[in-house]
Amino acid sequence: YAAGIKKRWPLDYNRESETIQEAMVVDLLNQMLPPDTIITTGVGNHQLLAAQYIKMNKPRRFITSGSFGTMGFGMPAAIGAHYANPDTTILVIDGDGSFRMNMGEVHTIGQYGLPVKILLLNNHSDGMVRNLEDAVYGGRHSASERAGDVDFAAMAALCHFRFARRVSSRSALAEGLDAWLAARGPALLEVVTDREEALYPVVRPGASYAQMELGPYIRQR
Repeated sequence: YAAGIKKRWPLDYNRESETIQEAMVVDLLNQMLPPDTIITTGVGNHQLLAAQYIKMNKPRRFITSGSFGTMGFGMPAAIGAHYANPDTTILVIDGDGSFRMNMGEVHTIGQYGLPVKILLLNNHSDGMVRNLEDAVYGGRHSASERAGDVDFAAMAALCHFRFARRVSSRSALAEGLDAWLAARGPALLEVVTDREEALYPVVRPGASYAQMELGPYIRQR
């Protein structure tokens, strides 16, 4: 029954946007994933989008802190996953908020040349918090946006990452992902995404599943 509902109401996002959508990045990555990949995540919209769009075909291949809210979890978990599975491709899907919580691990990965690939979705905000502020608090944002830009790819290069690239246009996204997946050793691809993107479906605090919001793009087939 649940599988039938998912087929009738498939996930979707703003496919016409001129700016890069996080959902678009993760959806495209899912189509390019090498077999037997292990994925770790931080905490935020990128984490939920990874759970929505990444199709894992083996158990214990998606490592996340669930609802514990452990921002910064993705990179140290990836290091552990690498040492436990040295012949397996290890990917981190992270947001700029979670990434900032554990940038020391960037130095560790680069310093020891660990073959860990980091996909950093940078929307210059704490996206999940910002979405909640828009939905529940009338768009009043408190410490969830970052006005100044930081080139995290440049920081990774300084930390001895063999591949460090920043993508900010849709036209460069597919090629950037392909080059990142093919890179050897420490690799970081920073993708600048739309700060206005909202994650759907969502159940607001205090609401029931019967009150789930599907947003403007999820429609019945």
